[in-house]
Amino acid sequence: MKARLALMAFLVVISETGCNPMTTRPGFRPFALAAVDTSNSEPSITLTAIESQINERGLPIRRSNARDGYLETRRFDLETETVDGAAIHDSQRAIVMRFWVNPVPGKRSQIISEVVYRRTADPSVSNRAAEALVPPDHPARELLAEVLAAVKADGRAE
Repeated sequence: MKARLALMAFLVVISETGCNPMTTRPGFRPFALAAVDTSNSEPSITLTAIESQINERGLPIRRSNARDGYLETRRFDLETETVDGAAIHDSQRAIVMRFWVNPVPGKRSQIISEVVYRRTADPSVSNRAAEALVPPDHPARELLAEVLAAVKADGRAE
């Protein structure tokens, strides 16, 4: 009986701690059509280079963690260069960039990146469900391409 109670207590502890990973990565995966690229350096170096490029372009970072291999910008209006304003949440101008950097063999990195906008201002819809990738001709796609090209050209990330 004591062994059974101990086992049940152990399972409760494991299930509770298993549901709360200590990570800055979101609980969702990138969109299926997110951009995928590689870098010839380790994930922490690659993410540091991405962060440097994002900062250089004046985009505000919401969260970044080299250990977790994740970076996300705050919602940013490319036209007015404002951050997180309520008036921009239903506009394709207001974008969020996200980068997932994963290790691959040979001390290299896989970079998965997406640029999204909030397609509806409906507060009953979760943030992720309200998001969509920006269209192919959106200026943010060009910005993402510039960031990735600069990261690959950066001596730290090659």
